[in-house]
Amino acid sequence: MSKIIKIFAAYAIISGIAMVVLWGILFLTGFSADKMSHTPVAFWGLIAAESITATALVCGGIGILKSKFWGNSLTFTAMGMLLYAVVFASGAFAQQKNILLSSFFVLIFCATAVILLMNLFRK
Repeated sequence: MSKIIKIFAAYAIISGIAMVVLWGILFLTGFSADKMSHTPVAFWGLIAAESITATALVCGGIGILKSKFWGNSLTFTAMGMLLYAVVFASGAFAQQKNILLSSFFVLIFCATAVILLMNLFRK
């Protein structure tokens, strides 16, 4: 297994775990309470989508490391889901004028795109 594939898998697993940790922090600090009370259906839809994304990232990364035939395909799909999630998050935080978090998600977008392209064009 090449180094790029291992990095791809590790990035997926770490990203999936980080999503869960981030949502845990948002819940514990009450940051998400406003969204929950104003738009509960949309909020829980977002939580469901992010949970599916995090699960797909972790499972895909593990699948790659265990050389499962579905690992790479699942991870590519999950990375696409992650790209969508970070674009959405960046826009949401930019609208709230939270430039720090918005920039953080732009950085994650760039890192994810680089990792995807490295794996896509590996030799």
